[in-house]
Amino acid sequence: GQAAAKLDKKAAAALAAGEKKRSPQKRTKEVKEAAVYTAQTAPGEKKDLSGALPDAYSPRYVEAQWYSWWEKEGFFTPEYGRASIDAPNPNGKFVMIIPPPNVTGSLHLGHALTNAIEDAITRYHRMKGRTTLWVPGCDHAGIATQVVVEKLLWRDEKLSRHDFGREKFIERIWDWRREKGGRIYEQLKSLGSSYDWSRVAFTMDPKLCRAVTEAFVRLHEEGSIYRSSRLVNWSCTLRSAISDIEVDKVEIPGRTFLSIPGYEDKVEFGVLIKFAYKVEGSDEEIIVATTRIETMLGDTAVAVHPQDDRYKHLHGKFVVHPFSTRRLPIVCDEFVDMAFGTGAVKITPAHDPNDYEVGKRCNLPFITIFNDDGYIIGDYGEFTGMKRFECRKKILEKLKALNLYRETLNNPMVVPICSRSKDVVEPLIKPQWYVSCSDMAASATEAVRSGELKIIPEHHTKTWYHWMDGIRDWCVSRQLWWGHRIPAYHVSFTDPSLQAGSELWNATKFALLYFTGSEKFDTELSASAAINQMDAWILSRLAAAIEACNTGFESYDFAAATSACYAFWLYDLCDVYLECLKPIFQSGSEEQQTAARRTLYVCLDYGLRLLSPFMPFITEELYQRLPRANPAPSICVASYPSNTSWRSTKIESDVEFVQKAARIIRSARSDYNLPNKVKTEVYIVCTDSVPSEILKRYASDLATISYCSNVVFDSPAPQGCAILTVTGQCEVHLLLKGLVEADKEIAKLQKKSDQLVQTVGKLTQAIQAADYATKVPAEVQEANETKLSESRAEIERIAAAIETLKLM
Repeated sequence: GQAAAKLDKKAAAALAAGEKKRSPQKRTKEVKEAAVYTAQTAPGEKKDLSGALPDAYSPRYVEAQWYSWWEKEGFFTPEYGRASIDAPNPNGKFVMIIPPPNVTGSLHLGHALTNAIEDAITRYHRMKGRTTLWVPGCDHAGIATQVVVEKLLWRDEKLSRHDFGREKFIERIWDWRREKGGRIYEQLKSLGSSYDWSRVAFTMDPKLCRAVTEAFVRLHEEGSIYRSSRLVNWSCTLRSAISDIEVDKVEIPGRTFLSIPGYEDKVEFGVLIKFAYKVEGSDEEIIVATTRIETMLGDTAVAVHPQDDRYKHLHGKFVVHPFSTRRLPIVCDEFVDMAFGTGAVKITPAHDPNDYEVGKRCNLPFITIFNDDGYIIGDYGEFTGMKRFECRKKILEKLKALNLYRETLNNPMVVPICSRSKDVVEPLIKPQWYVSCSDMAASATEAVRSGELKIIPEHHTKTWYHWMDGIRDWCVSRQLWWGHRIPAYHVSFTDPSLQAGSELWNATKFALLYFTGSEKFDTELSASAAINQMDAWILSRLAAAIEACNTGFESYDFAAATSACYAFWLYDLCDVYLECLKPIFQSGSEEQQTAARRTLYVCLDYGLRLLSPFMPFITEELYQRLPRANPAPSICVASYPSNTSWRSTKIESDVEFVQKAARIIRSARSDYNLPNKVKTEVYIVCTDSVPSEILKRYASDLATISYCSNVVFDSPAPQGCAILTVTGQCEVHLLLKGLVEADKEIAKLQKKSDQLVQTVGKLTQAIQAADYATKVPAEVQEANETKLSESRAEIERIAAAIETLKLM
């Protein structure tokens, strides 16, 4: 989290700097073009690394040429580095299949995120020495592909698939697939995803078609697949059934006009229309309501609750249908809500899921009133042959003319829309093929309960059980030409990374300046070889990062792994260690410099490997340029770091204390507006020997990271110092005399203090308001409390600083 916050701040600063650069008056410095890779390297050949690293991190330069080499070298195949794929591997194996993206699509952000996570997992297991395989491929996407190709044919040739005929149309789809289908694979490669492309699969490949047929036949033989006539989600535009997950449930707040494919004018939704059915042989009527008035043509009953006194005298009687010779029985069913509307419900068993169940219970006729294209069928006079939503308007007019219309009410509702064609989904009775899901769902529930299958994060198990408990049988048949044919006709009928990249690039580029000779390095380093104190510290921080990354991967907590990497690179390596190395390489002994070089090498090598699963291109680019003694051919197949023997919590807590002192000194320097290049002296005054000993041991490092020329112990501090408290037993006296113009600084600080006093006043006033505790949200109250205490503390700090300055 901290790393991300820091990145965001840096990103904001970089943007702000960018804004400044853009102002036309002050444009003095030319902005350099981002570097590109220009060497003439054949695809599959290794990238030419003879040139220097470009000055700035350029993704285009870094991502060029690596992928085709990785692929050609076979790094991503499970066979790589093994005599045989069947040879037992003591490290185990890791195999995963891509959730196949649609062949029609191009990758979106969701794909990119999923791929980044899956690739990180795969690369981690590969670097851990497991036999690793990630299988790529894509889905033939039956509906989506057919829709795309049909649109193209209509646009270019004004022909429908029916004009072509099935065989010719399918040939056209294969042409389109050959032309466009590779695009998604190129995008997956450009993400750096480490798939084994020698095993790429397409769901309409002959091999997979055979597998689908075999699976269908086996499931059918064991009774898991069956055929049944029941209500399906029907898309009139596609002329096909679609599954529940292909239906978008669109909420509308009330009366709304929607554009529907095949209709010139928008169609009205979100209204409840009330109309009357006359009771046969009397002057009574029953008022019913519907949001789909056209379905009344298929009504075969009116249902009331058996306990509803208003209708008890009508049990067993009939109402008359105004547009057909049909008599509709008045039936009793407990599903009716007596309190809703009039307590009487029109029943259309062939076009509504609830009515379908009532129809089965009460043994009613099921009358289908639409054909597959959504035109009215049956004996309904002028309505027959109309499109369903044109019929909607016409029926309303007719009911008004017959004096059966009663009223129209605004009605917030959910409209089911086909995600493929954007048409309104109609429930329609069709014979379809279904997979029975109840046994599978029970097994899936049990697998999670027993712990055989783990869901991460764990709080999603509740959702899993909810899905499995509410499972319905899955309709697998589609009325399409492009797709797997059910084998039954023989018988009957799917920017912080740029900031991080720049940090990584700049840090490594800078660090490589220390490796000027021809010496090569390895990562074999014992803790005792760290003769510089900060070497031991950075190795301990590296060990902590190694531990956090491995734990993160093993528990699928990727944020923990990336945060550990960023924290190591940005805070430990860049902000502290590289700063502390500068004086060693300027004036340290030969022995100190050699030790520092070895430690720095280990940090770069292991640090890049830790990040490699998340940032494959830039880590490869930089890793290949390290002075490696016994290099792996590629970082993809280098081993993932696991050495944590350098860890020392004692050294880390000591340095943490030194960093705390440095932060306090830097904060004071900024209070007194001292620029970094102005070096100051500090005097350490401790009443306890423990903190004193720690600061003594790290005195030179403390001086480096707090911009001090000298850190003095055991001698009284002169006049003209700011006194800073590190702990109750330890003070730092920062010498200011001669470095600041006291009067000017006092005026600045006084102004800042006045502003803070105003802030405190306003906040206090707000908090004391009578209804503050009840009206103001808890998080705002909390934020105000924090701001108040911070402002008060800062006022005290400024007062102390002003007193110090007055003594100058």
